[in-house]
Amino acid sequence: MDEYMRAALEEAKAGLAEGGIPVGSVLVHNGQIIGRGRNRRVQCGSAILHGETDAIESADRQPAAIYRQCTIYTTLSPCAMCSEAILLFGTVSSAEMRPNSRFVCLQNSSDPKPLCIWLIFAVVGLVASILRR
Repeated sequence: MDEYMRAALEEAKAGLAEGGIPVGSVLVHNGQIIGRGRNRRVQCGSAILHGETDAIESADRQPAAIYRQCTIYTTLSPCAMCSEAILLFGTVSSAEMRPNSRFVCLQNSSDPKPLCIWLIFAVVGLVASILRR
Protein backbone atom coordinates (compact mmCIF):
# COMPACT_ATOMS: atom_id res chain seq x y z
CA MET A 1 0.00 0.00 0.00
CA ASP A 2 1.46 3.38 -0.95
CA GLU A 3 1.77 6.40 1.33
CA TYR A 4 -1.32 8.13 -0.07
CA MET A 5 -3.55 5.12 0.49
CA ARG A 6 -2.13 4.86 4.01
CA ALA A 7 -3.03 8.52 4.56
CA ALA A 8 -6.58 7.87 3.30
CA LEU A 9 -6.81 4.88 5.64
CA GLU A 10 -5.66 7.07 8.56
CA GLU A 11 -8.50 9.47 7.75
CA ALA A 12 -10.92 6.53 7.79
CA LYS A 13 -9.57 5.45 11.18
CA ALA A 14 -10.02 8.98 12.52
CA GLY A 15 -13.61 9.01 11.29
CA LEU A 16 -14.32 5.70 13.00
CA ALA A 17 -12.74 6.98 16.23
CA GLU A 18 -15.12 9.96 16.07
CA GLY A 19 -18.08 7.60 15.83
CA GLY A 20 -18.52 8.08 12.10
CA ILE A 21 -18.45 5.99 8.96
CA PRO A 22 -14.89 4.77 8.23
CA VAL A 23 -14.25 6.23 4.77
CA GLY A 24 -11.15 8.37 4.19
CA SER A 25 -9.75 10.28 1.26
CA VAL A 26 -6.74 12.42 0.34
CA LEU A 27 -6.21 14.78 -2.59
CA VAL A 28 -2.68 14.71 -4.01
CA HIS A 29 -1.00 17.27 -6.28
CA ASN A 30 2.56 16.73 -7.53
CA GLY A 31 3.29 14.20 -4.79
CA GLN A 32 1.98 16.43 -1.98
CA ILE A 33 -1.25 15.88 -0.05
CA ILE A 34 -3.18 19.15 -0.40
CA GLY A 35 -6.49 17.94 1.03
CA ARG A 36 -7.56 15.36 3.61
CA GLY A 37 -11.05 14.22 4.37
CA ARG A 38 -13.24 11.62 5.97
CA ASN A 39 -16.90 10.84 5.95
CA ARG A 40 -18.40 13.24 8.51
CA ARG A 41 -22.07 12.56 7.89
CA VAL A 42 -22.65 11.27 11.43
CA GLN A 43 -20.38 13.73 13.22
CA CYS A 44 -21.79 16.84 11.49
CA GLY A 45 -25.30 15.62 10.71
CA SER A 46 -24.63 16.24 7.02
CA ALA A 47 -26.11 14.31 4.11
CA ILE A 48 -23.31 15.38 1.75
CA LEU A 49 -20.08 15.48 3.77
CA HIS A 50 -18.43 12.36 2.36
CA GLY A 51 -14.70 11.62 2.44
CA GLU A 52 -14.07 12.80 -1.12
CA THR A 53 -16.00 16.07 -0.78
CA ASP A 54 -14.33 16.71 2.58
CA ALA A 55 -10.87 16.23 1.00
CA ILE A 56 -11.70 18.56 -1.90
CA GLU A 57 -13.07 21.19 0.48
CA SER A 58 -10.07 20.96 2.82
CA ALA A 59 -7.74 21.71 -0.12
CA ASP A 60 -9.10 25.27 0.03
CA ARG A 61 -9.76 27.07 -3.23
CA GLN A 62 -7.28 26.02 -5.88
CA PRO A 63 -7.11 27.08 -9.53
CA ALA A 64 -8.93 24.69 -11.87
CA ALA A 65 -5.60 23.67 -13.40
CA ILE A 66 -4.44 22.35 -10.02
CA TYR A 67 -7.51 20.13 -9.59
CA ARG A 68 -7.01 18.72 -13.10
CA GLN A 69 -3.52 17.61 -12.04
CA CYS A 70 -4.65 16.00 -8.80
CA THR A 71 -5.26 12.42 -7.86
CA ILE A 72 -7.79 11.53 -5.18
CA TYR A 73 -7.23 8.41 -3.12
CA THR A 74 -10.22 6.96 -1.33
CA THR A 75 -10.80 3.88 0.82
CA LEU A 76 -14.19 3.10 -0.71
CA SER A 77 -15.60 3.53 -4.20
CA PRO A 78 -17.09 7.02 -4.50
CA CYS A 79 -20.88 7.27 -4.59
CA ALA A 80 -22.64 8.93 -7.53
CA MET A 81 -22.48 12.36 -5.86
CA CYS A 82 -18.74 12.13 -5.14
CA SER A 83 -18.01 10.69 -8.59
CA GLU A 84 -19.75 13.68 -10.17
CA ALA A 85 -17.83 16.09 -7.90
CA ILE A 86 -14.58 14.43 -8.97
CA LEU A 87 -15.58 14.83 -12.63
CA LEU A 88 -16.73 18.42 -12.08
CA PHE A 89 -13.34 19.34 -10.62
CA GLY A 90 -11.61 17.39 -13.40
CA THR A 91 -9.67 15.35 -10.85
CA VAL A 92 -8.46 11.88 -11.68
CA SER A 93 -9.52 9.47 -8.95
CA SER A 94 -7.00 6.79 -8.18
CA ALA A 95 -6.57 3.97 -5.76
CA GLU A 96 -4.28 1.01 -5.38
CA MET A 97 -5.69 -1.91 -7.37
CA ARG A 98 -6.61 -4.97 -5.32
CA PRO A 99 -8.29 -8.24 -6.28
CA ASN A 100 -11.60 -6.83 -5.02
CA SER A 101 -11.32 -3.55 -6.97
CA ARG A 102 -12.83 -2.44 -10.23
CA PHE A 103 -12.04 -0.08 -13.07
CA VAL A 104 -14.54 2.57 -14.04
CA CYS A 105 -14.21 4.95 -16.96
CA LEU A 106 -16.28 8.13 -16.75
CA GLN A 107 -16.78 10.85 -19.34
CA ASN A 108 -15.85 14.37 -18.31
CA SER A 109 -18.52 16.64 -19.80
CA SER A 110 -16.01 19.47 -20.36
CA ASP A 111 -13.46 17.19 -22.01
CA PRO A 112 -14.37 14.80 -24.84
CA LYS A 113 -11.72 12.25 -23.91
CA PRO A 114 -12.68 9.80 -21.21
CA LEU A 115 -11.58 10.40 -17.67
CA CYS A 116 -10.56 7.01 -16.35
CA ILE A 117 -10.95 6.42 -12.69
CA TRP A 118 -9.48 3.60 -10.65
CA LEU A 119 -11.78 2.87 -7.76
CA ILE A 120 -11.37 0.51 -4.84
CA PHE A 121 -14.44 -1.57 -4.18
CA ALA A 122 -14.43 -2.56 -0.52
CA VAL A 123 -17.12 -3.87 1.75
CA VAL A 124 -17.57 -2.17 5.11
CA GLY A 125 -16.65 -5.37 6.93
CA LEU A 126 -13.28 -5.53 5.16
CA VAL A 127 -12.53 -1.86 5.91
CA ALA A 128 -13.61 -2.31 9.54
CA SER A 129 -11.36 -5.36 9.95
CA ILE A 130 -8.38 -3.40 8.61
CA LEU A 131 -9.17 -0.47 10.91
CA ARG A 132 -9.27 -2.75 13.98
CA ARG A 133 -5.64 -3.77 13.44
